[in-house]
Amino acid sequence: MSWTDPGPSSLAPTVVVDLGAPLGVRNVTSYDIEHELQGGTLTAATRARSGYSVGAASITIAVDPMSKVPWSKGADRLRAGGDATLRAECPGLEPFPLGAWVVAPVSGSLTKVGRTVTLREKQYAGRKVANLLPALADNDADPAWMIDTLARQCGFWSTPAPVESCVLSLPLNGAVWAEVGKDAYPSTSPARWGALGGVVGPTGGPWGAEAGFTPGSEWGSTQGFTWRLSRALLHSGTSLYVTGTFDGTASLRFPSSSVQVEIRADIGQVAVRGHSSQPWATTSYMPGLDPRHPQRVQLEIQRDGTVTDPMTDTNSGTFGPTRVRARSAHGTAWSPWAVDVSTRSDYIARSMWIEGPADATAGGVQCTLAADPALWAPVTADIDPLGGVVTAPWLPGDLDPWSGIQQVAEKWLAGVWPTRDGVLVGRDRHYLAGGTPVVETIDVGRRVEDLPWTIDPANAADRLEVTWSPPDVVETSYETEVFESPELWSADEAIRLNPGQVVERVVDLDRLGFINEFSQWRPVWQSPHLTSPTWDARFQRGGGGGQVPADALAISTRQVSAGRLIIRIRNQTNSVLWTVDAEGKPALVQRGYRRIDQAQQLIVERGASEHDALNTLTVDLGRHVQRRQDAEEIADFVWSRVQTPGYRVDNVRVVPDWTRHPGQVIYIAHGRSGLASKALVAKVHRTGEAGKARQHLDLVLLVPTWADFAAVWAGRTWHEFAGFWTGRADNEWSAFADDPLLTIGA
Repeated sequence: MSWTDPGPSSLAPTVVVDLGAPLGVRNVTSYDIEHELQGGTLTAATRARSGYSVGAASITIAVDPMSKVPWSKGADRLRAGGDATLRAECPGLEPFPLGAWVVAPVSGSLTKVGRTVTLREKQYAGRKVANLLPALADNDADPAWMIDTLARQCGFWSTPAPVESCVLSLPLNGAVWAEVGKDAYPSTSPARWGALGGVVGPTGGPWGAEAGFTPGSEWGSTQGFTWRLSRALLHSGTSLYVTGTFDGTASLRFPSSSVQVEIRADIGQVAVRGHSSQPWATTSYMPGLDPRHPQRVQLEIQRDGTVTDPMTDTNSGTFGPTRVRARSAHGTAWSPWAVDVSTRSDYIARSMWIEGPADATAGGVQCTLAADPALWAPVTADIDPLGGVVTAPWLPGDLDPWSGIQQVAEKWLAGVWPTRDGVLVGRDRHYLAGGTPVVETIDVGRRVEDLPWTIDPANAADRLEVTWSPPDVVETSYETEVFESPELWSADEAIRLNPGQVVERVVDLDRLGFINEFSQWRPVWQSPHLTSPTWDARFQRGGGGGQVPADALAISTRQVSAGRLIIRIRNQTNSVLWTVDAEGKPALVQRGYRRIDQAQQLIVERGASEHDALNTLTVDLGRHVQRRQDAEEIADFVWSRVQTPGYRVDNVRVVPDWTRHPGQVIYIAHGRSGLASKALVAKVHRTGEAGKARQHLDLVLLVPTWADFAAVWAGRTWHEFAGFWTGRADNEWSAFADDPLLTIGA
């Protein structure tokens, strides 16, 4: 017996809750647990829902009411805000997880032996944290990068999290960026991003990325900023470990050092050479030894030789030999060393290039100074590419990461939800439309106890308007007598600074902008060219008291996300100062080397004219969709699903199956009424008490896809298809295009 075989109806499990100390594990006398896909640009029956799954639950546990009231001094009082985990238990089976939760309101009564505990899913607690979406410059991204990067901030990892000794982390999760390290950029942009074991890696054409290691030695200062060189590696025989997920052949190059490494993950081979003029030295390893990461590889790279002066920019010396070995799981034996025996006068490595041909994919690459076991940690996010291109990823600075995930998913008609195992899943619009394998077939006559249904005309439209916003790049202008960089922000209020006082201001940008970290704030009277951030200050609030010294204020800016800056101001005088000009107006202006405006809103139209339309559906894709090609594809997708009313069946009582979850695609059939359709599970609702379990589903019936048609006719000929279609009364192309599965009876 299992949770799915011979049949869930034979199971009457006990639900227990672990509330931690001091209450511990308690039996649940009754429960009400639901998960639902929420949020969405469109109505639910049109194309299901987007956004993410929100879990809510209410349970009752047995306690002695008189001694466990909130004001009692007992050791096991239950407080709101604590953690809780739910699971189902059945003799002979492993416990079945029902998720991690946070205790919300708790209620009870002196007359009832029990306490009602309201739970909310733990993943959605604490939304007061601001998102840290990086400002991505000179780099296009798949929109999945935004979802995955925000998910990492919330503790969901599609690749193992950076370990303590990490000097460079390139997740390659839809964009080239350095999670740890510096100055990452694509040397050759990938044609597209494809999925690789939960990793969204580059593919579709020759691709490459370069990034520097974390800062190491201090090099010098200019304009109040300290220059720090990237860490110097590949010398003195110390090990550099490179761990990543690879498919096909990928190359690693370490500029300046001339060291090159090649990984052939398909056959389990690595090679090394100390210079392009040298032959390759190769070794073989056994691939796929870690079942959780069958395509993950770890390399250990060493090079002998000592640098002449590690504090200089050249770091030259005599190096060699260079050697590499590999393995595909932690704790397994390493392969033999592949050794390049040549020695040469050369330089240390401060960065790494990774590149591959069209048929190669890579992701989750970390360079570390130790072979940390955490580099093989199980992933907790599985985010698929969404297939679009975002040139200017941006979110408001005060938006929390969970709301950011929902917003991006909504605009790209995608879905994001956590599974019962705590893995955050992201799927594109085609998945939600049924472009995924069916997990089960539900026969209405046998496994469904009731089938209520609704048809809402509001879910159909004869005209569609899809709005989107193209980016407009504004950069420093050198065409006028006064050079001017784009303004990112200007103060709208004066700041008072006492002598020696330091003030920090959080600045939320209304659009994407990029600061130059080496561009020093200057007093406005010393800035003939408006290319730097400028300030003015006076001794009096109204602007009086005369001009302050040019070094009166020390100001610096730090960009913490694509939508937020932190400006730090220090009064270096012995007087009270105000950040105003001679007229008393606020006088702080942050400039940057680039700003992305999205003020223009364009429309893609389908269907009847604006004059003739009776029911217009408007879909606003906001700032997230930035190319006409993507807007057109989304419009086609939506239009194919809104020309006729959709069907939705809510609160369908089914025989309980504990493995069901939102986002699954099932097949529902009822021979007597002619129902035969794929459906998306939009909500799973479980209720029960001792010895009894009930389950209800909300289902969205899905429009047949061309993939369904291809599956029906796989292995058949066009002659057979023509013979079937010719004899039908409704053999017009319009009928076929409306429902390609009209041929399903062939």
